[in-house]
Amino acid sequence: MKFEDAIEKWLKGELIQSRIMIFFGVLMLATTIYCFMSDNAVFSGMLIPTGLATVVTLGYGSFMSFQRSGLVKGIIESYNSDATKGLEAEINRLSGQHKTYSVAKYIWAVLVGVGIGTYFVAGDPYWRGVALGVILMGITVYLVDHFLHERVKEYWQQISN
Repeated sequence: MKFEDAIEKWLKGELIQSRIMIFFGVLMLATTIYCFMSDNAVFSGMLIPTGLATVVTLGYGSFMSFQRSGLVKGIIESYNSDATKGLEAEINRLSGQHKTYSVAKYIWAVLVGVGIGTYFVAGDPYWRGVALGVILMGITVYLVDHFLHERVKEYWQQISN
C-alpha cells in the first residue's frame, strides 16, 4: 500500500473516532449535569469521575477533529521532500505512540479494578457513586485508547512494509 493511501486511511479512522467521541462526550455531559442536579448520593459521587470522562471525550475528540488534518499535511510534506527521512520520522512517531498505548491500557484496567474493588468495599452511597464513576471513566478511556492503538498498529505495519 502506498504511503499516501495508508495515511489517508489512518486519517479517516481518526476523524470518525473523533466524531464518535464528541457524540459520546455530549451524552456524558448530559449525565454529568444530571449528576450535578441530583440529590442522590450515588449520583453526587459520580460527578467528578464522569466530569473527567466528559472532558476526555469532548476535549480529545475535538482536538483530534481539528488537529489531525494539519498533522497529515505536515507528514506528507515531509515525506514528499525526503521520502526516507519522512518515513523514518513517521515510523518513530508511531513507535512512541505504540509504547504509550501499550502501557496506558494496563493503567486503565487497574483503574477499573480499583473502581470495582471500591464499590464492594464502600458502604456509603457517595463512595459507591465515586466507584461507579471511576469504572465508567476507566472503561471510557480504555476504549478510546484501544481503538487509537489498533489504528496506529495497522498504520505502522502498512508503512513499515
